[in-house]
Parts: sequence; C-alpha cells; structure tokens
Amino acid sequence: MAGNQHLFDLIHSLTRNEKGYIRKQVKAHGGEQTKNTMKLFDLIDKQQAYDERVIRQVFKNTSLAAHLAEAKYYLQKQILKSLQQFHSTTSVDMRLLGYLQQIEVLSSRALYDLSLATCRKARTLARKHEKHRFLLSILHMERDIYWNQQANKNIQSLFLETYQEEAKVLEALQRHHELSKSAQSNYNAFKVHGLGWSKADKDRLKESVPLFKKLQAKSTSSFDNSREIHHGLHTYFWMNKDLMKAYEIIASSIGQYHQNKDRFGDRLFLKNYLMLLHQYASIAAKLGKYTEMNSVLKDMEAVRKFIPKKQLTKDVINLLNQFYYVTKTNYHLHTCTFKEGVKFVQLSETQAYLSHMKGNIDRSFEVVLKMNICGLYMGDGRYKDAVSWNYEIINGNYGRLRNDLYALARIHQLVIHYELDNTDLLQSLLTSTGNYLRVRKYTLKFEPIVLEHLSVFSPTLAPAEKQKQFKSLRKKLAPLAKDEFEKMAFEDFDFLGWVEEKLHTAYSKSKGV
Repeated sequence: MAGNQHLFDLIHSLTRNEKGYIRKQVKAHGGEQTKNTMKLFDLIDKQQAYDERVIRQVFKNTSLAAHLAEAKYYLQKQILKSLQQFHSTTSVDMRLLGYLQQIEVLSSRALYDLSLATCRKARTLARKHEKHRFLLSILHMERDIYWNQQANKNIQSLFLETYQEEAKVLEALQRHHELSKSAQSNYNAFKVHGLGWSKADKDRLKESVPLFKKLQAKSTSSFDNSREIHHGLHTYFWMNKDLMKAYEIIASSIGQYHQNKDRFGDRLFLKNYLMLLHQYASIAAKLGKYTEMNSVLKDMEAVRKFIPKKQLTKDVINLLNQFYYVTKTNYHLHTCTFKEGVKFVQLSETQAYLSHMKGNIDRSFEVVLKMNICGLYMGDGRYKDAVSWNYEIINGNYGRLRNDLYALARIHQLVIHYELDNTDLLQSLLTSTGNYLRVRKYTLKFEPIVLEHLSVFSPTLAPAEKQKQFKSLRKKLAPLAKDEFEKMAFEDFDFLGWVEEKLHTAYSKSKGV
C-alpha cells in the first residue's frame, strides 16, 4: 500500500464523534500551522479516493505545498495522539496503558506512595482480566519503586513478593501460550481445509486431547485457559464427527462468557465471544437445532445494541458483520427458506455490506458467505442469479482457503449451467472439473461418486442412459445424506434432491405426462 494511502484510510476510518474530538484537540493548539493542518484534514476527509494533485492545487503557493510530506506526517501524529486520548478508557488494555504512564510520571517525581497506590489499582485490573503481559510490566515498575524507596524496612519481603508473583505470571503465560498455540493451529487448519484436515493436523490435535482433558478435570481458575481447553476439545469432537459432544462443550463455554459479562469491556474478550457464537451456530445447524441458531442471531444483534459505541471499534464491527451475515444466510439454507434468504440478500443493508466487504472480512469467511448466497439462489431455482456468485468462488483467487468448499463449487457450477442449458460451456466444464477431481485428495466420498457419474451433465448423452446414470447416482448418494460428516455436501445445495427432480422429470416425459 502506498504511504499516501495510509493517512487517507486513517481519516476515513474515523467516526463522527472521533472527528469532532480531533478537530477540538488540534484547534486548541492554535496558530497558522493548525489552520492548514485542519484544512488538509477536511480536504482528505471529503475525497472519495486519495488525490494528491488536488491537494497541491488547493495549497498552491503556501508553505504546506512545499512541505506536504511533513504536513501529512504531522497530521497523522495529531490524529493518533487525539485517538489515544479519546479511547483512553474504552478498553482494558487502554486503561492499563494509562496506569503504566501514570506510574512512570509519579515515580519520576519521587511520589512513591501515590505511585504504589496506582500500581495496586493496575494489578487488580490486570489480574481480573488475566492481562499477564501487563502484570509483568507492573511488577517490574513496582520493584523499581521499592528500590528507590530505601527507607522502607520491609523492602526485602516486598521484593520477594513481586518475584513470587512474577513466577506465577510466567507460569500462567507459558500454559496459555501452549493452549492458544494449539487453538490457533486448529483454526488455521480449518480456514485452509475446512473439514478436510490433513493427517498431520488430525494427529497434532489428537496428541493435545489428553492435556485438554487433564486440565479440564482440574477445573482451572483461569478463564482464558478454560476457554482454550474448551476450544481444543470441541474442535476435536467436531473433527471426529461427535457433534453432540462438541455442541455440549461449546454451550458450556458460552455459559462461562455469560457469567463474566463484566469483562465485555475487553475488546479481545468480546471478539472471542463473537467467534464462539458463530461456532455454536455452525454446530447447531448441523444438528438441526434451528431455534438455537436463531437465538445466536439475536445475541449478535444485541451486541450491536447494548455494547457502548466506543467499544464497537472497526475490527469488532467487521467481525460481528462477518459472523452475522454468514450465520443468517446459513440459517436460511438449513431451514430451506430460500425465498426469505434471497430477500435478505437483496435488502439494501445487506447489499451495502456485500459491496464494501472486501478488506473487512476474513477471506475464508468470504468464501463461505458467497457459497451460502449462491446456494440460496440455486435453492430458489434462480440459477441465472447464482452464476456470478459461483464464478467469484471459483475465480476469486482465494489461494488455499477452504479446499472442501472449492470442490463443491466446481460441482455446483455444472448444475447451474446444466439448468441454464449452456451446452457448449458444459462440455469444457465437464473436462476441467473431471481433471480437477481426479488429481484432488478427496475430503468427501461425495466427490469420487460425482466424478464417476459426470456424464449425467453431458448434453450429448442419450436420455435412457442419462436416466440410468441418475438412478445409479441417487442410489450411491442416498446413504451419504444421512452421514453426519458427508451430509455437508448437501448443505449449500440439495444435490440429492436435484437428482430426484431430474429422475422425476425424465419419468414424466417417458410417460407423456
């Protein structure tokens, strides 16, 4: 990204309240430089795309034009400084950073008693929210105060106390490091492979399970560690097709979040909660628990209403939107309410999100959302509208993300163009899809079965032979639709139902109906 774009993006990320606060703070400094700085701020704010030529023209024959790079750097510094002040109490991390600054200022003035009192406040807040890295800094600063406070008779015992607590913090950090590393590896594996994990990933997860169960039995007092343990166990059971156990574990984890509502002021806590809600809804969908899915959607909507606006930062809103739209479209797919789902997709609010989601959504979730929308149009029989969404999935340059969905999208592409009677295109698609499926390591048994019967899509196949192939395909697919793992092939589009429909149509034609 060009350096010029950074300032433009920063200004355009600001809320109305933030802009008002920045103007107020910068103007408080006064002077000619301030006037030009705010003029530059307002000019960039009004631009739809960054255009330096316009800026140079506006400031022609001024000192700012001659020193534009320095002016932009100064403006960026002023914006960031004002944002730090504006958000100084909106998150736990910002409050702790504020305490650290206060401790440093008070200690430098030899105001040791007041500095220690601030240390105690900071330690209490950091312990409550398990901010171990902040605790290490606080303990280090506390020891520095004791060192300068030589008159204190208990200095040796106070030193030892901080070192003992530091040892506990380091131990907690090490344990959390191991658990979060495992959880992040699981999440990354899912982003790439979906449910089609590699053997190495499955073995790695399996090796961690005894530790998860051991720690779970100990009933750890650490909320963060408990969260990672729950995440590891529910992922393990999900990957091993024990969806009910995965569902129970994740429901228990959500219960823990609800018992710690006072921690929603922590941005990371809130983001983890949103991710957990999405995972809960995903498993509920596979178990047919649609009331629970609807409940999750309401919980997500409640976050937008009841969390203070200052805490709904851009990254939180992006995550909330990402999970909400994926869950909402998934709900309509699983409940087969395709018309309602299409109406939701066509709402102006949804369209606004879809048109601006690039860069504001995790690309692995972008694939899922587009797959869901394509499935809604296909389920509603609107194959022409499904074409563009299917095209974006297949040609969207998503790299190695969600290989399982990419394979299904290739098969759905055949269905779409079969329904649209695009015979010339079908011939080339049959060849490319066949080649792709032959060299692929299969995630689902569904894939080689479809590969074996690709000829059903051929426009040149004789009607009698086509009916024979459809019957064989139906017979082989029927058991898969009941398998907890394999039925994911039918979630975005009821492929088996489509085969049944083709057979019924062929039968009716043969009888002259």
